[in-house]
Amino acid sequence: MSAVMAGAMLVGCQSDPPKFGDNTESRYSGRTLTTRLPESVRVPAAMAALDDVLRDRGYTIIETSVTEDKGRVVARAPRYNSYPRIVIEANQTATSCVVEMRNEPFGDREQVERLMGALLGKLGV
Repeated sequence: MSAVMAGAMLVGCQSDPPKFGDNTESRYSGRTLTTRLPESVRVPAAMAALDDVLRDRGYTIIETSVTEDKGRVVARAPRYNSYPRIVIEANQTATSCVVEMRNEPFGDREQVERLMGALLGKLGV
């Protein structure tokens, strides 16, 4: 296969970045959806909203930790004992709150995009 054909195939397989609004920037890569929230959103607020979103959908929170600069939540979907699970991490940077969501072990883009959309709706972003 020529390099031109291989390059064309790779470009054709890439998907558009998810779009959640004018105030966010998102990218899905591998199993992880990474979203930069506006500077006004802080990690504790994002994690509190995330807790509500997950519980409203019937998820069981397995692990949670939150500080002013970092947060992590591991949750299990209804009717599952261990896997699949959602792992969400948030980090505060100088200009934004960066939230990473992934479904383990295999990834599920639609699931994490739905959860991110619900999180942003809860935050009013």
